[in-house]
Amino acid sequence: MSRKTGRRPRAVTAELVRRSAVSLLKKRGLSGFAGSVRLDDALALLEEEEGIRLTHGSVYGRIWTDQRHFQLDVVATAIADYHAPEIAEAIRTSIDNEADGEMGLQRMAATAFLAASETARVSRQWNLWLGARRAVVSTPENDDDELLADALEVAREQVISAVADALDDVLAGRFALDVSDDQRLERAGTFVTLLIGVSLDHGSTVESVARLLPGLLADPGHPSS
Repeated sequence: MSRKTGRRPRAVTAELVRRSAVSLLKKRGLSGFAGSVRLDDALALLEEEEGIRLTHGSVYGRIWTDQRHFQLDVVATAIADYHAPEIAEAIRTSIDNEADGEMGLQRMAATAFLAASETARVSRQWNLWLGARRAVVSTPENDDDELLADALEVAREQVISAVADALDDVLAGRFALDVSDDQRLERAGTFVTLLIGVSLDHGSTVESVARLLPGLLADPGHPSS
């Protein structure tokens, strides 16, 4: 591929390099969290895939102050873009694949949670998100990680929204659950919190957590089976 030259606006250069670095980070998942995604890797990939050759001088000082600044920006970008499509799809598919059209809420909740937890276990993006969460929790006083913390909050809201939509899809037409928008987001937030706990192995098995879900997904007056 021929090399593309010429001076570009700073924002365009940043987006080109960031996009290549995020691509690398997503491919590597948790094992490639932050430290292993270096500027050299991103520049090499950018030249290989798009024929664009950039130097360190065109990046450092103009866009990122140092390697750590670059890595935090890349991770934050990847995290903020996450909205758990694989988790939402697992919830929908798990119910659609069930032959029993009269599935009760208890079975539905357990089936959806088991499917979501299995998908989360092998999802690079879910585990990248959890890796970033651990990094922020382990350095709560580090001002440099504020960018990452903000990205995590954006992603958390997106994940909860995606799970809320998926739960709506599988509950609608099966159970007459009368919940407000705040309640549906709270319900999804509980689901996500439990899923995070299982993913981090906080002493609860997937099966034991799944048994808790019916009462958490239903409105107070709804039977759980």
